[in-house]
Amino acid sequence: SQMTGTAGQKRVPKRILEDYKIPVPGKTIQKRICQKIESRFSVIDKLEETVDSALFEADRLRKSILKSTFEAA
Repeated sequence: SQMTGTAGQKRVPKRILEDYKIPVPGKTIQKRICQKIESRFSVIDKLEETVDSALFEADRLRKSILKSTFEAA
């Protein structure tokens, strides 16, 4: 009801955002959150390496199979 604008482009008035309180966790919790995120990124990095390696191996095997198929023909 407090949004402004026309032509279907409503926007939130600046005063509403300025008065809006955003809760922020304390430093200890922020550090724990960062540690969790970093550990997840570490897992993601290892998974990415595994996927890259598997894709490389799959491509190598595909080429080997194709080569062997056409050499036998």
